[in-house]
Amino acid sequence: LCIMVNEFVITSGKEIHERVVNFFIDIRNQKQGIGKGIIDHLMKDEHLLFGLTSSFVAQEFYEKLGFKRHKTAVAKYPGQSTYLED
Repeated sequence: LCIMVNEFVITSGKEIHERVVNFFIDIRNQKQGIGKGIIDHLMKDEHLLFGLTSSFVAQEFYEKLGFKRHKTAVAKYPGQSTYLED
């Protein structure tokens, strides 16, 4: 089992403005409810902001949990990428 959780806390003084959490479950351990359990646990914090970059495969997973697409996501890749819109 491989779980990676990165947490970035953006603060101004002593006040936390947002927390962005990214994680993945090793492909050999997916489809066992582990990721859903982590998200369900984290979503108990009503003030937690999720800012996730999802693989195409995981988009349906997040949509089932109530996630919506973000309108202002941008990226810059070195060279060409099929992930970027023209």
